[in-house]
Amino acid sequence: MSYFGQFKGHGLGSMDEDERNNFLVEEGLFQQVYRITLNNGVNQVYPLDTPPIPQPTKQLMDDLYGFLLDRFIESITTPYYAFYLDFEDEIFGLDKESEKKVALGYFKVFSDQILTRTVRFFNTTRDNNGIERVKGLAKMEVLLGQQEAIKNNLANSFLLIPFLEGNNVYFDRVNASTNEEFTRFIEFETVFKIVVSLNEIYGFEKDYKSDNTEAVKSTFETTQKSSNKINTSSLTNQQKKNRPITDQQAIDYLINNVFTKSKSK
Repeated sequence: MSYFGQFKGHGLGSMDEDERNNFLVEEGLFQQVYRITLNNGVNQVYPLDTPPIPQPTKQLMDDLYGFLLDRFIESITTPYYAFYLDFEDEIFGLDKESEKKVALGYFKVFSDQILTRTVRFFNTTRDNNGIERVKGLAKMEVLLGQQEAIKNNLANSFLLIPFLEGNNVYFDRVNASTNEEFTRFIEFETVFKIVVSLNEIYGFEKDYKSDNTEAVKSTFETTQKSSNKINTSSLTNQQKKNRPITDQQAIDYLINNVFTKSKSK
């Protein structure tokens, strides 16, 4: 089911935060969650002596995220098409090995632009000689975790109120200048769509968990639903690239074709 407009006329915006959170907990859209502080180590006492915090359920987070993906599909898909028109020009005439090398350059630089580096996750193993080897989690694995964090942030932002009240007028006007979390969502999903596509085509990372593989494909397919609505005729005159990508070119592409455009809407 969709939660869009479920509480139209309930005055959620006029409630204070505690009142609104308690109401949503009673309605089953929020749940009480205990948060563990990592700084306290593993020797924490249960139950925790700190009160639980009302948080949106996964069903609500996924529903809001899916609504935003569908509502703002053009903001995400238009730069995606622009990228692939340029990419096809760049790899024209290359052999498969050279083509994959160009694609890998985009995959690495684009994914690094949206990866959060505050916390690094890795696995350690020891070989037969006892030498410890360190391997970071796959980029796709980390990006999926980051996507879940964005879902949570969106459901905890002011976007939730007009969503639950079914306020179409608000979403007709929302843009990068009115909501910071919305800006992050558009920027992340635009680049994430390109990264997912490159990975599916060229198989750069195949060792992340199978359940997450399905999540990636589901996300990718969601952004395809309204692709037939997008007018790509204006994209056919994109400047052609005649040399392999450099890090600076990739960064310039993101700034000029993704981030700047999303902020000017």
